[in-house]
Amino acid sequence: MCKLVSPNQVSFVPGRQISDNIFIAQEVLHRFYRARGKTGYIAWKIDLSKAYDILKWSFIEQTLAEIGIRETSLHLIMSCVKNVSYKIILNGQLTESFKPQRGVRQGDPLSPYLFVLCMEKLSHIIAARVLKKEWKAVRAARSGPLIWHICSLRMT
Repeated sequence: MCKLVSPNQVSFVPGRQISDNIFIAQEVLHRFYRARGKTGYIAWKIDLSKAYDILKWSFIEQTLAEIGIRETSLHLIMSCVKNVSYKIILNGQLTESFKPQRGVRQGDPLSPYLFVLCMEKLSHIIAARVLKKEWKAVRAARSGPLIWHICSLRMT
């Protein structure tokens, strides 16, 4: 995972702490507050708590294929993701089972890694926008590195 996931992501990667990105975010927001001039800044905080449930399976499959997962392994992983069914208790009775059309299961040991890889793909999409000058990166300090996103995932 350390070779596949950029340093911007800190969750589920050994040796990385979520607090690192919290400090960076505070520095960037402080820079925004102290900035002077005509040009303003904007920061988006996106809540990904429900993203587990709505992650498209085709996006997962595309992401895994792009990082070089072989066809047989890819098929096996996607079978684990797709072959699930649920039943709910409604008025004290179990309903008929139903199959979801997207999302990954919370509690599945594979899910956090799939989610982090998909977040890495999102990171690449954002980086492409920055390279095309559609989005602008910022620096927390004049000589600091360019920052275009910080990805800290906290799954509860």
